[in-house]
Amino acid sequence: MGIVPKTPFKIEAKVNNSTEGPLFDTKIDLEDGDLLIIDVDPQEKWTPYAISSKSWVNANGISLEPKTYDGIYQEPAGTVRTITQKADFQFPFGSLIGTVDNGTTYFPVGTHLELTVLTAGRLKLVFWGGDHNTNDGVITANVEVKKAFNHDDPIDNDISLYGKYFDIHSKIHSVNGKAGTETHLNTNLQLKPEDVLTVAVHPKDLWSIYSLTKVWDVNANGVAESDNKTRYGNGLATNNFNFTYGSLVGTLDDGKTYFPVGTYLKMTVLNPGTLKFVHWDVNYAENNGSVRAFLNVIRKPKPLIPGDDGNIITDPQTRYKVKITVTVPTNIGYNNTFGIFAMDDDGSVAGVKPGAPDYAATVVKNRIPLPGADEGSYKKGDTFQGELEGGPKYGVFLIANGTPNQFLQQNPKNEQKQSGTPKAYFFDKAANPDKASHVKVLSSTEANPNQESDVKVLPSIEYGFEDLYGGGDQDFDDLIVKIETLAAETII
Repeated sequence: MGIVPKTPFKIEAKVNNSTEGPLFDTKIDLEDGDLLIIDVDPQEKWTPYAISSKSWVNANGISLEPKTYDGIYQEPAGTVRTITQKADFQFPFGSLIGTVDNGTTYFPVGTHLELTVLTAGRLKLVFWGGDHNTNDGVITANVEVKKAFNHDDPIDNDISLYGKYFDIHSKIHSVNGKAGTETHLNTNLQLKPEDVLTVAVHPKDLWSIYSLTKVWDVNANGVAESDNKTRYGNGLATNNFNFTYGSLVGTLDDGKTYFPVGTYLKMTVLNPGTLKFVHWDVNYAENNGSVRAFLNVIRKPKPLIPGDDGNIITDPQTRYKVKITVTVPTNIGYNNTFGIFAMDDDGSVAGVKPGAPDYAATVVKNRIPLPGADEGSYKKGDTFQGELEGGPKYGVFLIANGTPNQFLQQNPKNEQKQSGTPKAYFFDKAANPDKASHVKVLSSTEANPNQESDVKVLPSIEYGFEDLYGGGDQDFDDLIVKIETLAAETII
C-alpha cells in the first residue's frame, strides 16, 4: 500500500475483542520493509470488567490508579473463530494487540509502537481478552505507515548515542542453529511492563544468509544491498512464525513467541521478560557475518519522594525535570534564598560531612543550578526549573537573610555572628549553627490521573523553612518551597 498518513481508528472493547471478534480491520495492507507507527493516548481507558472501576486500563493493559495489570489473559494455540492460531499468546487484559496474518500470530502494540514490517499482510487490531458482556470503552489508535530505511537512506538519528549495543552473529544466533547450542543472543536485559524499548541497526550493516555469494548479503530487514528491495523468497515459516529471510527478530519469552525488529523498532513492553535476539534463516551453516543492534530502554520511574530523613530519594540512571514554586509570607523580615544539593548516603557532600566547619560552604558551592533562584527577593508564586540526575539523595537548604554568594563572602563557616549575617540551615540539625530544626517536610503527594478536574496534579514535595537563629516559632512558613516532578526518564 505504501505511505499512509496518520489515520485515527476507533477500536471498541465490546466488539473487537480477541475471544469473540471480529478483529478490527484497518484495511491497511502492509508491505515488507514498511515502518508501521501506532500511537494511543495513554490516558484513554477501556475495560474487560466494566462493573469494576479498578479494571479500567489503558492500551498497555495498565490501570491508571493504581499502576498495575488488571490481569493476564492467555489464548492457547488452536482454532479460534475459524482462525488457526499457531502459538500460545498471553498479554494483559485490555491491551491493544496487532496482527498482519488475521490472528495466526500477534504482536504487542500498546500505547506506542514503531515497527519494521517483516511479514506482509493486512493490519488488524484487537482488544485482548474479555467478552461483549463485560467489556466496555473505546480507544483511538492513530496509525501511520512510512518507508523504512534502506541501504541508501541517511540516518536521521545518531544510533551511536544509544546506551548499549549487541553483536548478533548470523551463524551462532540462527533461529535454526546448531543442535544443542543456545541460538538466541541473550542481552540479559530484564524488561518490565511499560518500558519503552528502542532498537536500531544501521541499514548498511550486512550479514549473509548464503555466504557462497555476495548476492545474499542483506541487512537486518533481510534486504539485499544490490537493489534495496530483493528478498530471499516470500519469508521463512519456522517455529510457528513467518519473517523475512535474514531479518533480525526478538523474543521476550525465550522463543515461545517472536516479534520483528529489523533495522528499527520502538516498542512499549506489555509482558515482562528477558530480551533476546535471533537471526531468522533456515540453515546456520551457510551464514556469515553479524549486525550490531544499538538499543536503549526507557523506564517510567517513581516520582521524587522524601525519605525518612527528609531528603529526596531518586532512582539510579534517571533524569528528573523539576519545577519549584516558592511561597513567601507578606510580613517576612528577611530576604531569604534556597537551594538544592546532591549528597552521598552518609549525608556528606564532596567528602565533607554535616557538622564539619566547611560543610555549609561546600554544599552552597556544589548546589544544583536553578536559574534565577540565587538572587532572592522572591515573590509569592515565583517558579524555577532545573534537572536532577538520579542516584544520589538530594537535600534542600535555606540561606537566611542573604544569597548564596553573600553567604560565601560574609559567613562561609556558618557561625552565629551578629543577627543579620547570612546563615545556612539544613534538614540535618548537626549542620546548623544553632543545632535547631529549620526545615520540615510539609506534604508529599503523588499524581492523580483519575481526578475529575481538568487540572493535572503533579507529584510534589513541599518543604517549609524557619529563618531565625534558634529555630524561630517552628511554624515553618518563613519560606515554603514546592518541588514538582514535571518529567522523569530512566535509561536502563
